[in-house]
Amino acid sequence: MPRRLTLLAPLTATLALVVACGGAAAPTATPTRAAAPTSAPAQSAQPTATQVPLTTAVPTPASTPTKTVAKTRGRVTVAQISGFDFDADISRFRSGNTRPILLNINDTLVARDEDGKWFGLLAESWTAAPNKWTFKIKKGVKFHDGTTMKASDIKFTIDRELAETFYIYRGEIAGSISSVDAPDDTTLIVNTKQPYPVWLYRAEVGSAALPEAYYTRVGQAEFGKKPIGVGAFKLVSRQLDIRTELTAFDDYHLGAPQVRDLVIIPVPEPSTRLAMLKAGEADMEQQVTGAQAVGLKNDPNFRLIVTPYSDTRPVKFWDFLDDDPTKPIANLKVRQAIAYAIDRQTIADRVFFGYAAPAAGAYNPLMIGFNPNLKPYPYDVAKAKQLLQEAGYANGFDIVFRTGVADQVYVQAIQAYLKDVGINAKIQVEEGVGAPPSVAKLVNRGLSLSTGPALAFPDAEQIFWLFYLRLGTSGAWEDKKAYDMYDKIHVETDLPTRIRLLQESEAYMYEQLPIIPVIHTHGVFAVNKKIDFKPTPGNYNIDPSRRITWMPGY
Repeated sequence: MPRRLTLLAPLTATLALVVACGGAAAPTATPTRAAAPTSAPAQSAQPTATQVPLTTAVPTPASTPTKTVAKTRGRVTVAQISGFDFDADISRFRSGNTRPILLNINDTLVARDEDGKWFGLLAESWTAAPNKWTFKIKKGVKFHDGTTMKASDIKFTIDRELAETFYIYRGEIAGSISSVDAPDDTTLIVNTKQPYPVWLYRAEVGSAALPEAYYTRVGQAEFGKKPIGVGAFKLVSRQLDIRTELTAFDDYHLGAPQVRDLVIIPVPEPSTRLAMLKAGEADMEQQVTGAQAVGLKNDPNFRLIVTPYSDTRPVKFWDFLDDDPTKPIANLKVRQAIAYAIDRQTIADRVFFGYAAPAAGAYNPLMIGFNPNLKPYPYDVAKAKQLLQEAGYANGFDIVFRTGVADQVYVQAIQAYLKDVGINAKIQVEEGVGAPPSVAKLVNRGLSLSTGPALAFPDAEQIFWLFYLRLGTSGAWEDKKAYDMYDKIHVETDLPTRIRLLQESEAYMYEQLPIIPVIHTHGVFAVNKKIDFKPTPGNYNIDPSRRITWMPGY
């Protein structure tokens, strides 16, 4: 029996069940590439810098949507991958898992449409100077309690984020924003310490309108339980990590959504989400696995909605945090060995059934700054073993590999490849969503999967700071050259120069391997025949849910 099959023998029954229920088996022993299944989605064209004007890194607004009139009716239940382990106060935003809740209760200054173009949501227009952003705020926008939103409510939100330790981007915005002014009810001015070209991207989540009067009266703890905003949906009830119910806001400034009631149920296990969809207990399944997509593609009762390159899923090294030169990952040759040990194409084809693509670098292909000149590390077991021997680990080493329930099959595949070169990765499955970013650096060591969703990070600077550099909220890597690169990128407003600097940072990470790029995944939603949904490019979440509509005839 080949050694790979020997290694995976204890898992055979489990993986077979996972495949049947919507997962996928780990790679086989052969190093040859498997042909992509016929059900794989077509690869999207290589992204270009024409997503934004070529003279500036600051996007200009598209037309603001006009108010629509639609009949609001019915209920939609969504089985989504993760739960919400904290309150629903958007000024304490710390995880993309909460987007489907927070960005349905709240609107922000700006958003992106179905083509990925920016438009004003609470802002009618905006201008950017080197150290100042000025927004003209829409008039007549109502909170869920019927009071009228003012520019000062948005100022109140940003001021809270500047002081709120739980806010995931606090470190970046506190180092970039000097003050926020609301000289009148329809003008908001964000003053910055230096040019801050990515502020608009941060504003997509970080510029909601919290009702200052209500928030101040009830306090943060009560507001987190009973939030109100200006979004398309109002909170009805919420059972932590079990069920959240929302209902349409009839006075929503863009017109009430078509769906009256929205129920969101966190279900980490893929097979359970699929079973709910097929039993009619859910109308939509978020983050459908590749195996599930193959099975559902020709099922007349369901439709698949695919968003190419919705995420990037590298392997992350938490042991950098210890600054311990004796740890294996401190040795570049060990990191290179891991890069050569993984067969990315087979993982894309056999674990994700073609709903993924091999990754060369750390950035998602849809991001500004993606470097198309990098090529994935080749699968080379002999090279990996040679590098480990040169690093002094001819007999390998043990390391913990932390993962959530939903990623177990993917992590098991990587574990098997590492085992082939002598690295014993011990999988540790975490319940729920794992450690929040505010404490992750205190508890996480060993390996884990990282993330790089294109929707949340349209400019690569954001993921460079947040997930890779130690100065960011969830980063572990400390490197002077990388820090110098970030300092230049952060203030660069000329788009061609910015793209060049970001591509250079990705090339440097390709050499130094602070993370191991493996795959870019495609987001897949499954919906019943009643439902239509138009996600923003690169999105794998159901925000904004105002775009969930009824198909003709329902």
